[in-house]
Amino acid sequence: MTETPPAKPEGTPAAVEAPAIESAAATRDTELKAQLIGYWNHVESGEHWIENRSDGTARVLLKLDFVASLLYGKQVAMDLTWEVKDGFLSHSIVGGSPKASVDSLIKDYGKTRRYAVLEMTPERMLLENQGEKKKKDLWTRTPAPKEWADTTAGGGK
Repeated sequence: MTETPPAKPEGTPAAVEAPAIESAAATRDTELKAQLIGYWNHVESGEHWIENRSDGTARVLLKLDFVASLLYGKQVAMDLTWEVKDGFLSHSIVGGSPKASVDSLIKDYGKTRRYAVLEMTPERMLLENQGEKKKKDLWTRTPAPKEWADTTAGGGK
């Protein structure tokens, strides 16, 4: 003899799925991703340029001052991936040249760098490195460096 489950009382509403609501953090991350796309410049131990692309890839050009060039060479180019999660920007090195310089930078600073996005406007971003020694870096929106001028006409790739 099998028992049947008790019947629902009449008038009991059917279960309704609540609509998905994007959290405030996810909304901020989406906004940050959109604002981060483009070219940025930072001056420290020389000049640094980064291009964050909408597909999650990026490239960096470091033109280093005399002291930094003794360790890594006068100029280093790197290919990266990037993402924003919970208000933090992460860049991971996937390649670059000269290889020995990139390898030295990875050895000294790690393959992935994580930054708290402290301020973000259309013209500037203030990032705080989340490594052992927290440090703030101000980046400003800029045109592409002249070294990239011949490759930016086709969309920056």
